[in-house]
Amino acid sequence: MFVNYAHRGASAYAPDSTMAAFDLGLAMKANGIETDLQKTKDGRIVLFHNEALDGRSSGSGKLADHTYEELRALDFGGWFDEKYSGEKIVLFEDFARKYFPLDLSFAIELKVRGIEKDTLEIIQKYRAVNKVYISSFCFEALEDMRRINSNIRLSWLLHRITPEAVARLKTIGGSQICPQAAFV
Repeated sequence: MFVNYAHRGASAYAPDSTMAAFDLGLAMKANGIETDLQKTKDGRIVLFHNEALDGRSSGSGKLADHTYEELRALDFGGWFDEKYSGEKIVLFEDFARKYFPLDLSFAIELKVRGIEKDTLEIIQKYRAVNKVYISSFCFEALEDMRRINSNIRLSWLLHRITPEAVARLKTIGGSQICPQAAFV
């Protein structure tokens, strides 16, 4: 099956990683969603691509230096267009509750280590293990995920495909190597 992923939602048309972007991606007939996970200062898993809030919200500084409640007080849409003012940061659990029951594929990128167990628990809670590919540039995060679940599909994000990289991914039973588009 060909998967048309809404990358961070319809991120060319709405502020990335927001419910508005995901809903718009589905309205545009995407049959998959790609998103990125990070951890707040108080340990909550949220959807956000960049390390810093600057330019993608009304806040500043590193996302990891803020609590979830502090992040909820920020605007994550107005930077893109005034009509998206008031968009909130998305908690992974809220995303899962809304989208995992749908007939979609998911590419969930771990931007940081240390969220593997909590991420997997949410995926399992919403019975989405067979719909999800866990991806990361951080091979160690993929190794951690494999240690806690032998069935989840793993995708390694790389800048270049090499025979050594393929062999390394095979050692953990990885499913895909995902190179930068420019190299494909």
